[in-house]
Amino acid sequence: MARQPAWLRVRFGGGGVAREEAGLKILAFEVAAAMSRLVSLYCSLSDVEIRRLRVDTLRAEGVARITSTDQSLLLWLACGEVVADLDRAAGSAARFGTRCCTARRSCTIFDRV
Repeated sequence: MARQPAWLRVRFGGGGVAREEAGLKILAFEVAAAMSRLVSLYCSLSDVEIRRLRVDTLRAEGVARITSTDQSLLLWLACGEVVADLDRAAGSAARFGTRCCTARRSCTIFDRV
């Protein structure tokens, strides 16, 4: 029997090696998306961005009309959003740790967060 081309094995699930490579590519795409979200979160926590949030965004007339004029409440809500984003990032790291067989021992600590 003739051997199938690699693209045919990946597309139709023939052969174990091709299926593992496809799973690795999907995992790499998910890791890249998570890293992009983390970089965005990191950049939003810079001194310049926090200053812009406090000076421009929280004091905007539209924000005051829609939500509140209480600066401490608005800053508390913004902090809650950042903590929620960080929690989602830790959840992603925990999922990656359980899916990655080589780093299983070192990445399972994120399950406890």
